Amino acid sequence: MNTIISLYGLVINEVVIKAIVLSIMCLIITTAHSYTYRYLLNKAFIFTSLMLAPLVLAVTTVIATNLYLSLGMIGALSIVRYRTPVKSQYELALFFSFICLGIISGVNFKLSISIFILLTLIPFIYEFFIKKIFNFKFFNLSKTSFEKSNSIILDIVIHNTDSFEFIKKYNFKNNLMKIETNNETKESFLTLVYEEMDDALNAKRDIEKSEVIKNINLTNA
Repeated sequence: MNTIISLYGLVINEVVIKAIVLSIMCLIITTAHSYTYRYLLNKAFIFTSLMLAPLVLAVTTVIATNLYLSLGMIGALSIVRYRTPVKSQYELALFFSFICLGIISGVNFKLSISIFILLTLIPFIYEFFIKKIFNFKFFNLSKTSFEKSNSIILDIVIHNTDSFEFIKKYNFKNNLMKIETNNETKESFLTLVYEEMDDALNAKRDIEKSEVIKNINLTNA
């Protein structure tokens, strides 16, 4: 009986340790990717990175040895979904990577560490290898921090136009933090960041009369 209790305690502790390590790994991945995408450094995304992988690990651990429970969990999870839409394919891939880490760690923790290292290195591979050696011409997203109290956020929705041409026309390249496109509605969502309110207001005035503008929203970060 004591042997069974000891084995049970060991398994429980191992899962808990794995969950803690997974949370740290996902937080490191988020921090590494924020080198390019600064908007990832917000409470919602940080808390998601801390919670998602350990929760998936817990679920896979519970259903691993019980076929009936596995089928029941699949049915239950099929009705659970994010009510807030994912902003971009990139964020969807990042969420999926957290889920995969949780699943893989339940089967092969060493493999999950290898994947963690790869996911952490991707932003630096892009910045210091792909971008510089091959000199690819991508839009350079602004490094302005969202966490600055004086940052001004200008959200723009445009329709029926080429978003890249729109950015070039109004010279938004240096202030562009985020760009998303919805092919179904033919709308593009742009997030611009300014350090001065006057600059943000001037940009807003420049585009207000444009026919392609659907919505403009000016807020403090």
